[in-house]
Amino acid sequence: MTGYVKVGVAADEQLQVGVEVGWWRKNVQGTTITSGSGLLVVYVYPVKTSGLFVKGGLGGSLYREEVSGPKPASDTAQTTGFGLTVGIGYDRPLGPVLDVTPVANFLFGSLGNIRPGGIFKPQVQQTLLQLTLGIKLHY
Repeated sequence: MTGYVKVGVAADEQLQVGVEVGWWRKNVQGTTITSGSGLLVVYVYPVKTSGLFVKGGLGGSLYREEVSGPKPASDTAQTTGFGLTVGIGYDRPLGPVLDVTPVANFLFGSLGNIRPGGIFKPQVQQTLLQLTLGIKLHY
């Protein structure tokens, strides 16, 4: 499962600035892996009337592993670090204040060391390609 939420302001018709929070979660052989990011993002619309945009952002990233098992043997380990995103999308109007927005996002996180279940993993990095269909409200 993956998703993201964004909120921002339009500086003008071709530039928007906002904050995005994104996440990814999956259970792999009894271990729940969660990846997330919080980013300051800039959207640029190269042509005012086209709806096409490119985006880029910087911020923080999180990686967490939760190993299931009988208590107290369960183990949780996490690390945080630098994160970034780039993407491309298209705002397709559905009404005066509503757009449907397909987006392709690439997220990257450069994180520290982690030791889940006693296994040392140095300099964890994460990448995520996210293909989404969003709803955008604007006023």
